[in-house]
Amino acid sequence: MKENLPVLPPLPAGKKYFKISEAVTYCGVRQDVLRFWESQISQLKPIRRGTQRRYRPQDILIARHIRELRYGQGLSIEGVKEALKKEKETIQIAPAPNNQPSLQKQDGNIDLFKLKKITNDLKELREFLRNK
Repeated sequence: MKENLPVLPPLPAGKKYFKISEAVTYCGVRQDVLRFWESQISQLKPIRRGTQRRYRPQDILIARHIRELRYGQGLSIEGVKEALKKEKETIQIAPAPNNQPSLQKQDGNIDLFKLKKITNDLKELREFLRNK
């Protein structure tokens, strides 16, 4: 079941950590769903301080991607795990010379996943600014 997902607000620049109540606003899911994803998907690992969770911007981006796979593409949790595993195998995480993430994979081709993510983030920002 594929859905057109609502546009999410952009992450605030410079903020390093988000409480779960803030994270759900930027992820577009309820708190119980986010906690469930944490228990099922190993890539989603917020920092824990006692009983509180602190989400880093990269945790929010992973959760947004999980949301897109789960609700946008209609994958099951097992399908999401498999998709994330495949993406991890194909993406080389290496900083470019100017400390920006590289858009090239090991084979020299452009990493379409990262490019698509950047495009989607820009579209979300455009929609957010239009609605202001």
